[in-house]
Amino acid sequence: MTITVSRKDFRQVRIPDDNTLEDGTEAIGIRAHVDLHVPYGADNIIIPIETPGLWGIEHYVDDYYADEVFDDECDTLVTILEELGVTVVD
Repeated sequence: MTITVSRKDFRQVRIPDDNTLEDGTEAIGIRAHVDLHVPYGADNIIIPIETPGLWGIEHYVDDYYADEVFDDECDTLVTILEELGVTVVD
């Protein structure tokens, strides 16, 4: 069985960080996420996969920086998926 996923299905997830920055600013983490649809009989099992993420980012981060972090996280997600035997297409 071959499972294939598209990078277009990757989503950016921003999660509140339990820690605050030195100046008291709230922080977040940014992860890349994808749902794998694994055939099981006539159905699919959906398995969420997320990167460990980058943490300690100001919660008011600008979209340009957040997108750069997300791009790096997507590369990590591709590596994780390939190690699991999942084919990733653009």
